[in-house]
Amino acid sequence: MVDISLESVDGDALPKDLYLSVRVGDQQKFSKANSARTYKFPAPERRYGKLEIYRRVGVSSLSLDAEHVQGKHELSVEVDDERIPSKEVKYHMCLGSTGSLPTSPSQQAEAAKTTEKVTQAREYLQHHQLEQRLSEAMQAVLRERPEDPAAFIAQKLQSNAGVLKRVATAVAPPAPPAPVPAVTVTAPVEAKAPAEAAPAAPPQPEAAPQPAPAPEAAPVPVAPVPPAAAPVAAPVAAPVAPPAPPVQGTPVSAAAPCEVQPEVRIELSLPVDYPYPSNSFADPISTATLMIGENMCSFANVGRPAVMIF
Repeated sequence: MVDISLESVDGDALPKDLYLSVRVGDQQKFSKANSARTYKFPAPERRYGKLEIYRRVGVSSLSLDAEHVQGKHELSVEVDDERIPSKEVKYHMCLGSTGSLPTSPSQQAEAAKTTEKVTQAREYLQHHQLEQRLSEAMQAVLRERPEDPAAFIAQKLQSNAGVLKRVATAVAPPAPPAPVPAVTVTAPVEAKAPAEAAPAAPPQPEAAPQPAPAPEAAPVPVAPVPPAAAPVAAPVAAPVAPPAPPVQGTPVSAAAPCEVQPEVRIELSLPVDYPYPSNSFADPISTATLMIGENMCSFANVGRPAVMIF
């Protein structure tokens, strides 16, 4: 930022219609030439600025109220310059806005209560520009302070009667309606019935499935006929020897040393009504054998109770 402070040495002696312009780069600021002020500018791209003195040759007020200034207006400014024969400079002015702040519901309700009389009064003030003219007259009274303020205000209002007046805007003629394209109506064409299809050929009977030939049976092997057995002679009953007395068997383990086994006593008794054979029919060599384990066995006579100890 750059701060430039300027103060006039002969401030009171300078005319009031002189103005000072300070330009730095693209920015320019104005103030009265007889006032002291500090001007602030951004960092300059150049090493020099420019100081200019202007004299006011004309003045006019500009209304910024969009409700009062609508559409296109013509603004007239009276100037005190011999180079302008009419002593008046005119401008075309249009006031626009980029948007307004959102209004609260209370403000919207108040705006809705605006009556027709208020609208007519605003239109009257806008048509004659009374607010702007009265503002200029009051500023002139405070600046000049005449002896008769009322006469001065009346004269001021008469002098600025046609300073600002509304310009009628030409209304564009309505555009002719677009020609309506002609609609062509075509008669509906009846759809032809589809041609009858040729009758389908009758289906051919399907051939009966032929049974598959049975597989040939494998040859069955014929077993050889065994030779005839030789005749067997009928057994001849041998004479029965008398029963021998019971013999106590000797364990086989006695012959060879082995581990000592616990004694096992097995007693085989026959029922009481067992038909004991008579001694006359007993064979002394017919014995019964009882084996326990792999190397232990005992013998006893057939048909006699015996006790075997192992």
